[in-house]
Amino acid sequence: MSAASSSHAKHAHSTDALSFSDACRELQAIVEQFKNGQLPLEEALALYEAGIGHLKHCQTLLNTAQGKVQTLDEALNEALAKEALNEA
Repeated sequence: MSAASSSHAKHAHSTDALSFSDACRELQAIVEQFKNGQLPLEEALALYEAGIGHLKHCQTLLNTAQGKVQTLDEALNEALAKEALNEA
């Protein structure tokens, strides 16, 4: 395994610890590497794999945030409905 692919394989395991913003920055950096040059096949595959990991992590974080917003919205609607009943 090359140093680049070893680095990316190790990095893939730390993806879950990244914030959404950091994962997006990492993903953008990977995209830039693909745009900027001739990557050896092994490095391109390792970067692609790391990018997929970052993308999945971002999607998971977005789904979690969406669930939280939905829960908060439902709680707010329930509180407003109870308040309206109490005022009636």
